[in-house]
This record gives sequence, C-alpha cells and structure tokens, in this order.
Amino acid sequence: MSKQVEDKEQMQHLIFEAHDIIQRALQCDASHFAVHKWCSVLLDARAACEGVTERINQLKAIELNPKDATTLHMLGVWCFSITDMPWYQRQIARTFFATPPTSTYEEALQFFSKAEEVDPQFYSQNLLMLGKTYLRINDIENARHYLYLASTYPTHTDDDIKEKPLPVHPTEIRTLISPSSAVELNTTSALANYATEFTQLTMNGLSLRELCCLFCCPPWPSRIAAKLAFLPPDPTYNFQADETGSKFSLTLTERAEWQYSEREKENIEGFFTRTSRGNRVACLFVRCSTSARFTILFSHGNAVDLGQMSSFYLGLGSRINCNIFSYDYSGYGVSTGKPSEKNLYADIDAAWHALRTRYGISPENIILYGQSIGTVPTVDLASRYEVGAVILHSPLMSGMRVAFPNTKRTWLFDAFPSIDKVPKVTSPVLVIHGTEDEVIDFSHGLAIYERCPRAVEPLWVDGAGHNDVELYSQYLERLKQFVSVELLN
Repeated sequence: MSKQVEDKEQMQHLIFEAHDIIQRALQCDASHFAVHKWCSVLLDARAACEGVTERINQLKAIELNPKDATTLHMLGVWCFSITDMPWYQRQIARTFFATPPTSTYEEALQFFSKAEEVDPQFYSQNLLMLGKTYLRINDIENARHYLYLASTYPTHTDDDIKEKPLPVHPTEIRTLISPSSAVELNTTSALANYATEFTQLTMNGLSLRELCCLFCCPPWPSRIAAKLAFLPPDPTYNFQADETGSKFSLTLTERAEWQYSEREKENIEGFFTRTSRGNRVACLFVRCSTSARFTILFSHGNAVDLGQMSSFYLGLGSRINCNIFSYDYSGYGVSTGKPSEKNLYADIDAAWHALRTRYGISPENIILYGQSIGTVPTVDLASRYEVGAVILHSPLMSGMRVAFPNTKRTWLFDAFPSIDKVPKVTSPVLVIHGTEDEVIDFSHGLAIYERCPRAVEPLWVDGAGHNDVELYSQYLERLKQFVSVELLN
C-alpha cells in the first residue's frame, strides 16, 4: 500500500505502522520464517526513511527457510551495499561502530546467485544486482548476460511496469565516467547508471557507429562533458535564511547520513552567489579554527553535494588547522542551472570571488583543493591565479584519456583538458592518487605531477582506490606536513 501512496509522509506512516505490526507478530511466533522475512522487508523500507540498517532478521529467515529467494536477495543487497560503501559513509561507520560491518562482492554474489537458483528470474532487481556485482569483479561476460536479462524482463506486477527499462543491450551503454560516490540503482536507471563501470571495462570494444553516437551527436565538448562526468544526487540539504536574507544556515534533510549539533551549526555559514552565466550557486564557509592561516577552496567530486561533504569538511579542517570554503556546482544541491563544463569554470570563478570579497581572504592564504572531477575547475582557476597552494586529489588528464587510456593527445572535442593547463600553474602543487584507482587510473596522477612546474613530493597511496584514499593514515599525515610545515617555510 505504501508504494501506491504519492505523499511521502503518508508513505512513511504506513511503513512504520506495518513495521510495528510485524514486530508484534515476531513476539507471537519467533520461529516462523515469513515473520522474519517481512520483518526484514519492512526494516529495509524503514531504513530508506530513517537511515537505519538491520539485517539480523534476514539471517534468521534464511536459517528457518533456506529456499526463500526474496530474503536471499535482500541479504545480497546488504552485502553489496556494505562493500560498495563510499568513503564518507565508511568514516561515519567508524564513528558509530567499534568494528564497522564488512562484506565482499563475492559474498553478495553468493546470495544473489542462490536466490536465482531457488527461483529463476523471480525478480528483475535480482538480475540487475547480479549484473552489477559481476561488473564489480570484472566478469564482463556474466555482467552482459544479467544486465540484458534485466533490461528485457517481462512486466508481471505494477512495480515492474513502473520500473521496467527500455530493452537496450548492454553493449549500447554510452556513458563514461562516474567518479566518487553512492548512486542508488533501480531497474529504470540501471543501464544508465551501470554505464560508468561497464564502459570503462568495454569502451575499447565499441563499434565505430557507437563511438560516433557518443562523440559526434553533436561533436561539442560540452555535450561530451555532460555524458562523462555529472551525476548530481538528490539534494541532502536546504538553506534556511536569517532575518536579513543574506546569510543561511545549513539544514540537512532526513536522507543525509550525518546530522549536526547546534554548536557545529554555529561554525557553518551558507549563502548564494551569482555566476557569470547567470546561475545561483550555493556556497558554504566552515570555520574550523580561529587561528587558521589558510582557507581551503574545496571542489568536491561528481556525485555528492555540500550536505554530504560538510561533515568531512568539519573533520578535515579541524585536523589540519584550516577553514574550508566550498560550493555546489550548477545543478547540484540547491544551486540552480545544469551541470556542464562551462558552468564548472564559471562556478569556481564565482566561488573564488565570493571568498575573497566576502571574507577578505588574500590569494596567498587560499589553498585550492580539487577531488576527482573537482580537479578540473581547480586546475583551470590555478592556471589563471597564483595562490598559496594547490592540492589535486585523484586528478584526471582529460575526459578522453579516462575513456580511452591509449589516447596520446588532446583532441579538439576533448573535455576537461587539465593536462594542458597544469604547466601554467605557478603555485606549489601536491598531487594525491591511489595506486589502485579503478575510476581514474593512477597514470593520470603521475602525468599531472610530471607536468606541474612547482610540484612538491606527491602522495601515492599504495593499494587505495578512487573513493578510499582518505581512510589511509598517510593522507592526513601528508596534508599536515604540507600545510603546517612546507607552506610556512
């Protein structure tokens, strides 16, 4: 019934009411597998409403009835989500759990496969998750098979009708880069969202017709950029205006993983600034230290917004004694407009001028920090202004070089050509990259480092991927050394 209700509050009310009923049923008969199964289903639904994850009932349901495909599927989803958890959620998990929950893609695959064995093609979402899990472990043939089955799955229920995608073969997926973050998948958006991982593994096998469709319809860098890099999440925050209407406090939505104390809120100030392209961009100033010499102008990754990043900003700034100033790209969070390469450059320009005029911070006291796609506007700005320093975290040489690793030159229609702008950066540059980066290959960081005129000792994090560099101890150690010692000397 909750799925038939449009109003979110009413839907949540029905879910919570059903959860209370199933809890009473659990007290009446704790040995019935169906009770544990539906308790697990409702815990999943409740988790979507309030961010709580509990899976004990799934294990109990499987113990009582090992041939229940639905419960096997849900446990597979739990294993996958734990394994696929982005860095900022891992940080939160470490805060709340002495031993954070762990799992593997192989474990998730066991549950999805068992569910399929028990009841073949019982659920389109199980086919979908099988395809995604095989992608994660680089099993391309099985990924093709299950993604195709998911895309051609017949409609049996109202949910299937709502979620059914067009029958598109996996080899026709044509999106390229999907850097950091958590993107929830449903059947409707599955092929589009899988495009990132799938194309990274199969792009070199695309036909000439498919390449033309990707890059030549029409052959404009801005269109390529849109296909390459932007995955704005649903906003996780709002701005609440003060009496003057010029200052805003950050209010996180219920779906945000982190909520602030009143004391922390006092150190966060939000406001809007207007870009040269007419968009209204949300900005955030996080005052982490009263004695900070430097303020970091932070350009975040492609699938997060200020709400998701703000807790990280508080932690980072307090640990390296810097204040943090950040902004949301056009089309992200509560910023207006649509994300594009041109808007990316206009957005950081507007943030730069707002930081200097509103807070009176001089260029020599500003550190530009770009992460993943955020390195693109960071390099562009740094090539035009001399600043205190630049930090490039998992940088990319250009869009084409990410999609086609053997690309040796910058083509006219290439997007994000940072490799050609880096030689113009006159400020000290610290490059950070994981050696096992699965999204932007480690070779990109090396090439950027080699082209920087004033590159300092880089940080190559052995074994780190694209989304977990921050979890390694050397990350903070190197930043502290750079900011507190090298820049001051």
